[in-house]
Amino acid sequence: MSGVSQTVSSWTTKVAAAHTTTHLPPERAVITTPALVALMERCIAAAEAPRQSDGGRWESIAADVKHRGGARTGETITVRAERAAAAHNDRVLWQATVTAEDGRLIAEGTIERAWEA
Repeated sequence: MSGVSQTVSSWTTKVAAAHTTTHLPPERAVITTPALVALMERCIAAAEAPRQSDGGRWESIAADVKHRGGARTGETITVRAERAAAAHNDRVLWQATVTAEDGRLIAEGTIERAWEA
């Protein structure tokens, strides 16, 4: 198993139209939960990337994410992930949050990752 290089990762981005709901008019569309999970995983992968040179990789096996608020297209959000539990049996648990520029909580949750050699 490969260790995790960092225990905290942070990433800021703007919400893209492709990440928002399609059942609402564009002026009311907000980021979807699947897009939030994907952004959380991207943030976590950035922390893991330096340690994947030995041929294996980390992959998500479980996500428990709660969507707490809306973020519209063009809004700046910050994704932050922190390793919540040390590797055990080739698994790591990450705590992740997504906040808007004004401090609103958009999403929070955990993502469990497993090492695949």
